[in-house]
Amino acid sequence: MEGARAGLPLLRSKAPGVLLLLALAFCVYAPSLRGAFVSDDVLYVQTSELLEMAPWPALVRLFQQPFFAVGNWAPVHQTLLYVERALFADDPLGYRIANVLLLVACAEALRHTAIRGGVSRRGALLASVLFVAHPAVVEAVAWINQSKTLLALLFGLLALERWLAHLEAPADSRLGAAIGFGALALLAKSAVALLPVVFAVAWWTHARGIRRSQGALAGLGAFAVYVTFVNLQAQAEQGGIVAWFGGSAAATARILPEVLWRYVRMAVVPLDPVFCVQPEAVASWLSARVWLPVLGLAMACAAGLVTIRRDPRAGLAIAWVAAMLLPVVQIVPMTTVYADRYLALALPGMLVVLAEAASRLGGWRTHRRAAIVTAALVVVALAGRSAWQARLWASPIDLFQQSIAAYPSSRHGWTGLGAERHQRGEYAEAAQAYRRALEIDPHDGHVRYLLARVRLEQGDAERALFDLEGALRDGPRHPDAPWMRARVAELRSRAIVPRGDSE
Repeated sequence: MEGARAGLPLLRSKAPGVLLLLALAFCVYAPSLRGAFVSDDVLYVQTSELLEMAPWPALVRLFQQPFFAVGNWAPVHQTLLYVERALFADDPLGYRIANVLLLVACAEALRHTAIRGGVSRRGALLASVLFVAHPAVVEAVAWINQSKTLLALLFGLLALERWLAHLEAPADSRLGAAIGFGALALLAKSAVALLPVVFAVAWWTHARGIRRSQGALAGLGAFAVYVTFVNLQAQAEQGGIVAWFGGSAAATARILPEVLWRYVRMAVVPLDPVFCVQPEAVASWLSARVWLPVLGLAMACAAGLVTIRRDPRAGLAIAWVAAMLLPVVQIVPMTTVYADRYLALALPGMLVVLAEAASRLGGWRTHRRAAIVTAALVVVALAGRSAWQARLWASPIDLFQQSIAAYPSSRHGWTGLGAERHQRGEYAEAAQAYRRALEIDPHDGHVRYLLARVRLEQGDAERALFDLEGALRDGPRHPDAPWMRARVAELRSRAIVPRGDSE
């Protein structure tokens, strides 16, 4: 197997390959580097009390307080933000450069993990280059707060590489590194909760009779269950778990084929990346929006089975795709039905299969120059589309307007637009955007809270009181609930009478 003698992947990278990835990454993301903090960046970075604490109290708190910020327990990610805050303070440029470097590290880890898994060096290199250039990754890189996605992916790939090395030549050091990196991935983002399942599949596809690691694998699986439980509880506390999309489990089930097909299609034809995808509900099981995606998914599954039949080791890449997508397909209804950043975790498996298939075509041997030119043109096309999308992250108003144009019935675009208008002091426009979001979901306590903040800035105490009371009613466990109760008490003490927009 190629790469059998390789050590830790990021320590033995070939310099030309790393330089190629670095150059490509900075070319793609140059348009976004001067962008400001966007959306949750404000909460996680700019206004975070934890990042202002002394190191030891901060470390203790981020590991002991599972309900941090908006319901995510991710102490490894918070540790990174703490270090970045110490280095970069309130300058977004440093955070953005760090994310680009994380992207390159992920691509290198992907290349070495693929080689360790039996993929040709040519196919592994192509997959890593495609990953850096791919538009579906832009949201995870250009959004500062999504460094957690890149961290989880990096540690997950490193864990799998060490696990494959252990299966190939058992050693306690390799096993320990695999379990350690796996735990770090889980503590960076719980969406990689099925990583132990990928390990189990690797055991089936790549093991050489090894039988003495069941306990370690079971331990990682138990830890994944614990992290998932804590994060689900945190999401429930903070409002991340919501009613079923479309009002029922059946309505959610009807939209899932379209959501899953978008993931598959975006991996191959990423023409329309957009922040906060939120499609309309599907009214009938007979709709073309149900059966056409089902047909596409069936064809994709058939192609996957054929690939596995030809090379059983390809089952590992396909298992990675399934394991990274399963936690985000509304088994538990969450606020966002689809997001490009969710695909970023699964994308390496898809690209490995596609790149390896392309690298094995006869054209590489008989028409090598033409094949290289074709691959380069594909990379340039993807990189150009990614750069166009990345520039929107330097202009958040344009970013959210793109989202609204694509999905006008989604509250996410309107909420983001309202937040940006609010930051700029455009209070009337911010209030209008928040009201549009509330027309879509009248019981969104967080949006109601944001609107109340705007009303206070406008000096409209009556409407502010109305919205504060509504926010407490619809989101009683909001992180700023104590502040809201204090403001309500203050306004009531002044004999203010609440008045809504329709009154």
